[in-house]
Amino acid sequence: MRSSASRVRDFVRAAVRLDWSWTASDLDRLCAVTGWTVTRRSAYGATLATDLDVTNPTASVYTSQDELEYLSVVVLDAAMTGEPNDPDTVLDLFAALGIFMLDELGEPTTRTPGGEPVIRWDLPNVVVRLNTRGDSMVGLHLLSPEYQKREDHYDNEVLPWIRAEQQGGGL
Repeated sequence: MRSSASRVRDFVRAAVRLDWSWTASDLDRLCAVTGWTVTRRSAYGATLATDLDVTNPTASVYTSQDELEYLSVVVLDAAMTGEPNDPDTVLDLFAALGIFMLDELGEPTTRTPGGEPVIRWDLPNVVVRLNTRGDSMVGLHLLSPEYQKREDHYDNEVLPWIRAEQQGGGL
């Protein structure tokens, strides 16, 4: 029986090797190679049942105008550690998975340290983000490169303007 950590590693390998088109057909192809199943589809996304040993073993997929934007899944949480809300354990698991992903994907594009660290890899056909969520879980996100470009534009151009306006100074 595979451990949950090896299932996470298998998922990462399968996800980055998938020839992403960022359409609905990607879900069926991803499920075929991972053993996950689509349990719900709607105009705004889908839910996938995963084989991960986490409290809620599902992945959320978000769509816009029939195009996939991103997939988000909790890959490690208190259910794996037996120690709820232990930030050191969650950070240790995050670090271990980050090291595996570094070996698998190469140097990350960005690293954001802090209480809720993020590591991001911009690959040709998929953006992979690994982050902690609070002190109880580690999330993995697969994003379309186009969606990530829009996110970056918002973070780098729009958000600073909004913050400056809120402070009354403008840019």
